Amino acid sequence: MHWVRVIIFVVLPLLLALAAPTLILWAWGNNWPLLPALLAGIMFLAAAVVVHLSGQIGRQPMDDAQQALWQELHALRRKVDAIAAGETGRAGAAGSMQQEDRQGETPHAQHDAAPDVPVASDTSAQQPSRREQAAALSRQPGSSDALRNDDHLAGFQLYMEPVVDMASGQTVMYRAHPALPAKGGRLYLDRQALVRARTLGRSGAMALRVLDGVLAFAHGLRARGASQGVICPLDVAVLAHEEVAERLQHLLGTEPHFREAAQATSLALVFNELAASSREARMHLMMLAQGVSGFIIEHEGVLSPDTPLPLPLPVRHVDVPGSALALAGGLSDMGTLAARYHERGWQVIAREVANEDMAHRVMPLAALARGPYFSPPRRVREEALAPRDANSTAGDGQQVPSTPSALRIVAAR
Repeated sequence: MHWVRVIIFVVLPLLLALAAPTLILWAWGNNWPLLPALLAGIMFLAAAVVVHLSGQIGRQPMDDAQQALWQELHALRRKVDAIAAGETGRAGAAGSMQQEDRQGETPHAQHDAAPDVPVASDTSAQQPSRREQAAALSRQPGSSDALRNDDHLAGFQLYMEPVVDMASGQTVMYRAHPALPAKGGRLYLDRQALVRARTLGRSGAMALRVLDGVLAFAHGLRARGASQGVICPLDVAVLAHEEVAERLQHLLGTEPHFREAAQATSLALVFNELAASSREARMHLMMLAQGVSGFIIEHEGVLSPDTPLPLPLPVRHVDVPGSALALAGGLSDMGTLAARYHERGWQVIAREVANEDMAHRVMPLAALARGPYFSPPRRVREEALAPRDANSTAGDGQQVPSTPSALRIVAAR
């Protein structure tokens, strides 16, 4: 297809442009009248300009950027495979050297050197928790400042806000809200907490802790037979760091029994941050897209269904303020707008719905909603973030029922 466009819109106009002076020179050399030759030459030049401009108008400027992005992605994958192959070879050589060094040791000495690990029948219990893995990764030497430690994230809490189906009134998803303590007993909540972590230089550690808690919460839902999805807010700027992106991808696919939880997780991105993101961040975002259910675009106003996205991502929902939707309902035909959203495959979530009147006004356009009218964000207890079997018991000795209410969401203080 590329060569066809080159021949039609580049080679053909060039031939027409060269034909004009050739025809004039040929008429002058054979003593023919020059006026018909000049008119024919002008027509050839005009045709060349029209054909060339038509090709430029029909060209899609995003094709080159997307092609370059995919090339960078494939190059990164080849680099990762090469590094993995090199690490495997070095690990084999190191293993053989260690085996030679340990030939003189007795089996008893080798047994004493091994750590004392409790034996459990459940294979998942023998693996470290996702929280421990994230903490270990952030403590590795040589890490970037954003991942070196999370001392400044002391007091981190995770809140969950239900996303309600407007027609049935049932909770279909949960929206995660990270929280950090502020002065006067107040909290930095949701995007404010992410900005606070960025100012403290701990945005990478913050992203790891939020995704870790969301995956544990989603795993708890699945263990109790619930089917609700979980929305994880993500600061697009942290993906510009390759180390952060790799560790986020590690959290999404490191344990087989958590992959189902990752497939029920959606990443929430701010449209303006995505539009201003770097090339590296977009490349890493496309890599994360392989391990999650989809993406949710958050916008400060009513996002037009015809708005082109900065990146071809599997967007499932658009999250907009309920006040903006209510205002749009009084100024335009919401039925037509809803049909255009449906054609693009976007489902609208109305956030910050404060009262019953606003809920009725946004219902023609928004299939889902969240806000104080339905339920404020509720703090999740720490034991709910640890993966737990449906038949396990709570700290007070009582059995935890296998229902969504067992997620131990408590009222915000």
